[in-house]
Amino acid sequence: MARVVTGASIAAFATALLAPSARAVTGGGVLATAPSASALYTVTCYDDGNGAPASLVAQVSDEGPAVAPFVSVQVVKGLAATNSTDPVDADGAPGPLVALDGGAGDYAVFVDKTGAGEETFALTVECRTGAGGGGVATGTDVDGFAPPPAVPALGAAAWLGAAALLGSAGAARLRRRS
Repeated sequence: MARVVTGASIAAFATALLAPSARAVTGGGVLATAPSASALYTVTCYDDGNGAPASLVAQVSDEGPAVAPFVSVQVVKGLAATNSTDPVDADGAPGPLVALDGGAGDYAVFVDKTGAGEETFALTVECRTGAGGGGVATGTDVDGFAPPPAVPALGAAAWLGAAALLGSAGAARLRRRS
């Protein structure tokens, strides 16, 4: 008996294959009101014993407020680049996952927006051993992330205040835990 493979099943498989693992590094930030506001992070991919990195995956979630503009992420290494935009503002779901095959080393990761207005975002990145975001998670360090709140009960205003304090104190370096 032949099996029918639908576009929906292929999309579901691809999403599961490329989804960041529980070991991915997630941080957040706030883009100021100016249309040109952006955030820059340096992500370093390295072999942490799981294998040499082949790619970096990234996705961004526009956390609010639920008004224009849209939030995007761009990943750059050397002359290669990719990007993704969260298509639905403040729905709790991130935009499409993107992968850049750049191997070990530093990647520039930018978060920006399509126009004026303050925006809060969550960014997830993870270095992977396979091309196109395949393989397994490997060493991922991020310079400049403000960590997400440790206590879920922390209100949005307190989180934004903590992020502002962390940002004014200098960039934090986060390393995922094995």
